[in-house]
Amino acid sequence: DITSHISIPIDKNIAKKANVILAMDKKQKRALSILFPDFKNKIHLLSELTGSEEEFVDPAGLSGKEKHLKVFSGIQETITRGFPKLLRLATIFSN
Repeated sequence: DITSHISIPIDKNIAKKANVILAMDKKQKRALSILFPDFKNKIHLLSELTGSEEEFVDPAGLSGKEKHLKVFSGIQETITRGFPKLLRLATIFSN
C-alpha cells in the first residue's frame, strides 16, 4: 500500500548523499544530469537496471487505480529483475 507515500524533491544535498539516482524517463534523467552535473555518473534510467530503455509514466499524474497498479507493477518488476545491478551500482558509488 503506497497511498501514504509523499514524494520529496531532490536537491544537491540529497544527490550528493545518494549512491544511485534513478529516473523514470529520459526527460527526468536529462534534467537531473543538467541540475547535478557533478553527479552525472550516479544518474540512471530505472529500466537500465534490466538493460532496457523503457520509460515509466509518473503515476502522480495518472487517475484511476488500474493505471497506478500497472505502473507500480512495471516498476516493481524492473527493480526485482535489476536488483543485482542496483546493488553493484550502489557499491561503486558508496560514500
